[in-house]
Amino acid sequence: TPAPTPTPTPTEPRFLGGFAGVESEWNIADSTIAVGPESIVLSTNTVLAIKSKDGTTIASTRLIELFAPVLLEGAFAGDPVILFDTLSQRFFMVAMGRVVQTCTMDNCDAFLFLAVSTSERPQGFGPQDWHVYALDNTIDYVRDPVTGDYLPSEAEKYADRPTLGVTEDWVLITTQQLLSPPAHETGGDKIRIIDKGIVLVGNPLEMWRDIVTRMDESFFSAMQPAVMQELADIPLFMIGKSSSGECWPIWGLTDLSSNPQMQQAPPYDSALMLISSCTPPPPSPQPGGGVPLDVGFYPVQSPPIYARGSLWFSTTVPWNFGSGTVAAVYWAQVDVRDWPQSVQIMQEGIVGEDGVWSYYPALVVDKDDDVYLVFNRSGPQEYASIYFVGRDSNDPPGMMRSPFLLKAGTVNQQNPLANDNRNGTPVKRFADYSGIALDPVDGTVWIMGQYMGNTQRLTTWVGHLTWD
Repeated sequence: TPAPTPTPTPTEPRFLGGFAGVESEWNIADSTIAVGPESIVLSTNTVLAIKSKDGTTIASTRLIELFAPVLLEGAFAGDPVILFDTLSQRFFMVAMGRVVQTCTMDNCDAFLFLAVSTSERPQGFGPQDWHVYALDNTIDYVRDPVTGDYLPSEAEKYADRPTLGVTEDWVLITTQQLLSPPAHETGGDKIRIIDKGIVLVGNPLEMWRDIVTRMDESFFSAMQPAVMQELADIPLFMIGKSSSGECWPIWGLTDLSSNPQMQQAPPYDSALMLISSCTPPPPSPQPGGGVPLDVGFYPVQSPPIYARGSLWFSTTVPWNFGSGTVAAVYWAQVDVRDWPQSVQIMQEGIVGEDGVWSYYPALVVDKDDDVYLVFNRSGPQEYASIYFVGRDSNDPPGMMRSPFLLKAGTVNQQNPLANDNRNGTPVKRFADYSGIALDPVDGTVWIMGQYMGNTQRLTTWVGHLTWD
């Protein structure tokens, strides 16, 4: 039975209002949100919309329609990620896609899709409002170690789960590379580096630069570029997982204009987690039994945040509060001011409670280092629901306030297309990540998550928060 929605309290953090997001026609929602000066762009795996800040829909379309001018017949687009770049005052969106019918181990029409708004206030999804690109993922431009030139080569894999980073001059798309559809065997990672100036004006993109690794030789996997809230000596920090199994190693990506290099920080210690070994949490039971919900993997599921010398991140971990292992949210603030000599955890904490599963977190910090975090929660007595939690910068280190229910789930996930398998256990897919973004005008925070409001189709909800 879903818990009743409580009356918002003014301190944990203050709830300013909320409204319906967009639905997902897929079995997985993948909520993502970005906020500009006047409007919000939000998307799921299938539907995206532009809304005013009072929730009024300005425009909406299916994700594949945005990329229709560059989409091959029979292709799909999914796994969207959106951000608003305060330097250029533009929205950026990335998605992956492929022609499913022809995607085999030996031959796959696979793409990375990129969309860039033509202004800070897009009014629709046509060519007057967005520049769109389909980047061939079967071709990598890799640096020749002898000449230093970037030469095209045939890619061995197709892309999955793209993430997005934007610096002063560059756009970066990271992907997990998969070897054998539809089994989704991980084959390593790719970082694609794109000239920001070209895509801002909509000029043709004839080449890019790629850093590609295979799992048998990789030093990174499942990379998440940080949202850089301010410029730093390192153009971009990234968190992922090492091929040796180390959780959340931190890299800096340098020399973007000439010879991009990945530089890893020395290992750091956690007082709460065994960082040397990543173990996925168990799936969440659904009320009344049935197939449990998948709660994701151990690597970081949403972008870390760089602000004022610190890197903040959150992820889903296994945790035993007393009566057995559940999924919980781990979060940390890491001091990177002495990069690359050392990094160290300044504070860390766990969000969750005994007998319930907490997962798919997304975190952001405001200008005062107040923390906001959105996540899903479910269990034997609770349908998959959306919660948020936060901490004031003056709170004791590691402390989070009490979670607040944003939107209660009302049904189980029953969509047969959501069936999957995790380490031999049948599961129902639900999502891969939640969305969160700072408002560039007033520093308030917008969150977006998915909840079970329909047995066959996932629905989303948007919340607006502040500490002031």
